[in-house]
Amino acid sequence: MTSSGVSYNGNTINADRTVCEYGCISSWPGNEPGRDVVHAFTTSYIRSNIIATLSNLTSDLDVFILQNNQCETNNCIADNNSATYNNAPRGTHYIVVDGYSSEYVGNCEYTMLGAEGAYTLTVEEQCIANDLILGVPFDYETNGRPSSVSYYNCSGWTESGPEVVHKVTTTRTGDLRAELSNLGGVDLDVFILSDCTADSCLPGAFGDNAAVYPNAPPGTYYIVVDGYNGASGPYTLTASNPCEGVVCNDGDACTTDTCNPSTGSCVYSPKDCGDGDACTNDACFATGVCIHSQINCNDGDACTTDTCNTSTGCQYTTLSCNDSNLCTNDFCNPETGCEYLPITCGGGDIFDRCNIYSCNPSTGCETTPVNCDDGNACTVDGCNPLTGCVYSPLSCDDGDACTTDSCNASTGCQYTLNDTDRDGAPDCIDQDDDNDRLPDDWERFYNLDPLDNGSVNPDFGAGGDPDQDRYTNDEEFLAGTDPRNSDSHPNLPPESVIDTPADSTTIIVGEGVFFSGTGSSLYGNLPLTYHWNFGAGSGIPDSQMEDPGEVIFNNPGIFTVSLTVTDSSSLPDPTPATVQVEVDTIPVTKPAEQVASLQLLKEQSSIAPIVRFERGIPRFVEARVELPLTVKEDPVVKAIYFLDRFKNLYRLYDPKSQLYLDRIVFDKNAGQHLFFGQHLNGIPVFAAQLSEHIYGNTVLGTNGNYLAEIPWFQRPEISADDAGDIAMQEAPGTLLEIVGEARLMYFNKGLITGNEAETHLAWHWCTRRAQLR
Repeated sequence: MTSSGVSYNGNTINADRTVCEYGCISSWPGNEPGRDVVHAFTTSYIRSNIIATLSNLTSDLDVFILQNNQCETNNCIADNNSATYNNAPRGTHYIVVDGYSSEYVGNCEYTMLGAEGAYTLTVEEQCIANDLILGVPFDYETNGRPSSVSYYNCSGWTESGPEVVHKVTTTRTGDLRAELSNLGGVDLDVFILSDCTADSCLPGAFGDNAAVYPNAPPGTYYIVVDGYNGASGPYTLTASNPCEGVVCNDGDACTTDTCNPSTGSCVYSPKDCGDGDACTNDACFATGVCIHSQINCNDGDACTTDTCNTSTGCQYTTLSCNDSNLCTNDFCNPETGCEYLPITCGGGDIFDRCNIYSCNPSTGCETTPVNCDDGNACTVDGCNPLTGCVYSPLSCDDGDACTTDSCNASTGCQYTLNDTDRDGAPDCIDQDDDNDRLPDDWERFYNLDPLDNGSVNPDFGAGGDPDQDRYTNDEEFLAGTDPRNSDSHPNLPPESVIDTPADSTTIIVGEGVFFSGTGSSLYGNLPLTYHWNFGAGSGIPDSQMEDPGEVIFNNPGIFTVSLTVTDSSSLPDPTPATVQVEVDTIPVTKPAEQVASLQLLKEQSSIAPIVRFERGIPRFVEARVELPLTVKEDPVVKAIYFLDRFKNLYRLYDPKSQLYLDRIVFDKNAGQHLFFGQHLNGIPVFAAQLSEHIYGNTVLGTNGNYLAEIPWFQRPEISADDAGDIAMQEAPGTLLEIVGEARLMYFNKGLITGNEAETHLAWHWCTRRAQLR
């Protein structure tokens, strides 16, 4: 194997003698009975000329290039020391070095007649390209041209048509643009390459009718015109660089003169004379020399200390006038500096006979109140600033008729509670003198003694049962029934409680809500029965279970779910517990919304977006959308932010809930490629994928295939195990076994074939060839 431009030293003496005659040299007087050596050479250019040269020969050796990527000697190109194969296709070619003999008579048995010896073989590859002149249209066509390339590294398009290579040289930095015209409806694409190879396509420099390599440095570039999906035909190609030939010089030595790479207009930027020193004024003289003069930081304020910091500039530090004496008022006069005035404590009020004022340099003003305490708890001690201490009688009237009020000189007011039965409740408000939880009036009404808590007659207490109906006086009181009539007894209804969900909830059609509840009966009328109703129009049958568990809502709407508990006496809860469930459908993107989102993409992309739609979704999007700097430096956050901004274009109502991250690929150019799968309510969509490509803070585009709308289905009646049995019966052969567990998925054959198809729920099983034992 040889490489382009690399010399190979060889020798035919020890080689085999396999070929004596070549179909391309019948005009020579003799043929090649010598020993031969075969070399392989693989071309890298899209289309090229191959030149094989022999040197440093010790005998009469010849070189042969076998054509059409075949090791066939009848189709070759030959010469004594150098052979050229023009317009060679891409691929591996074979070069043979063989020995000549003028006495050869067509019989390979005369082996001693052929030349043998050492040689140096050099193989070079030259790219075949049409030269272009910037700004000059070039008319050509791809009809009848060879097709060597089907894919380019910068795009995912299939370019199976014939291609033509062009070459152009720029001398100025600028946007290199290649534009196609006069196509006549033929789908030709254009690619800008840094070299004559299909894998040297510059990032993003391709398109249907035009390709741009932004801010291209001076040099030679290759422009390839190729046919999408086998297309071919005529075209006009124009290569341009707006800065080519533009000379920018405004004659001002204090400006930096450049050319705008996109428009070709001159840009004159002021020369940067900054010396990094904030303490100097920087300026540029007409000669282009930078001058740096010291700045004046004097603010004329005697209350600041003026300095200059080379990093931040002038600094003014406020002068501290604190003399650490809290008995002076310290301040600064901008003209004279610090001044200190003595303070006056107490406001100078000489008539205040309630306080004594003084000043301590360490603590400041101190106020000592005059002590007016007379030691008598039955007086209110006060002070009048004009007259001094004042003592007023203390009033102990609490306004409560239930207490006797008095005052003790040592302890103050005293309030004695009037409580005849000493139960802690005053006589004036006590409604239960015997403290048995039964009001006195209620006991009197039913001829029970309000002063007997059952200690004398058990029937009079809270636990008594005068009518022998097994309900105590306490229970009869709570129920409002007659404790002396056995036909009048408590029967309170049970209480219903919905434990989960604890509050109203909102879901999407096809999702479930977990329900559980409890019931209680004050008097233990058990067992209790339960009745759940899931709302009119929900289509869900009522449940008699205490905890129905997860319930799936397949109909949209707002439903009031109720729980009614009934006790053993068939008494239901008159106020059943309720909770509201709102079931929403998945929003469907309207055509006008998708068009508006596409228009937004055109406005926010720095290049004209390229969008290809299939079955209503953008299968391929190329753009340049700069994300806000506020978006977190996380590729997933960036990707979801972009998809959420343009969700109507992609017909997604909530990308964060509809997509899940499958993987991230980082390329050598710091590009980030995120691949998302699709799911609905935790059920994945088989073969669905949406990939997004990000470079730095710029989204370059997306591609993929997924479902814009997914119909709702009931959970399948067939179980996963039954589905596995059916799959094994339908699978060809018998040496198969199931691997892993089944997974419920949405399946649409169109995601694989590219054709319209219906969506189904399906169990997904994996199988493999069974291991023989």
